[in-house]
Amino acid sequence: MGLIRGYAQANGLHHILREGGDFLVRTGWRKVRLRQPDDAPFDLLTVLPEADYDRPVDRQVIILGNSKDRDIPAHLIILRKPPEATDQERKRLRRTASRKCRKLNPASLIAAEYMLLLISLPEDQFDAASIAALYRVAGRLSSPSSALKASSISTVCLQRTQLLPEPGCCHISS
Repeated sequence: MGLIRGYAQANGLHHILREGGDFLVRTGWRKVRLRQPDDAPFDLLTVLPEADYDRPVDRQVIILGNSKDRDIPAHLIILRKPPEATDQERKRLRRTASRKCRKLNPASLIAAEYMLLLISLPEDQFDAASIAALYRVAGRLSSPSSALKASSISTVCLQRTQLLPEPGCCHISS
């Protein structure tokens, strides 16, 4: 089974699950519509402060699709970014808002402190800290500025019970 890494879009994630795959995707605070498993609204901004750099938060969520049969059960993993990354993201947000002559949403500045990941595996088959580490490794491998590319280094494999470094068992795309 492969793990697909990329960006969150409900229709694409639904397709991955339908084909028997799993996903690990980074998302923005407004990229997908989320609900709690009991169908109550999910208030992301109240959950964000619970996360820390070395202590991610894991919440069960439903990613809302175009229709009820396309809703996707997933886990949202929230990890606080290092201060340098937060500052860089806030500068980017301010620059973009200024360039587009738009008012910056204050919630965007709050969300800039956090990395949000969605994963499709059941919680008994992963732990949030391992998934955050996997994403960081995969991000370094696929970064355009990285000297090391995925073709020259072992990819990271997500197995049903644990994370293991193993060459060629995991498709990582961006």
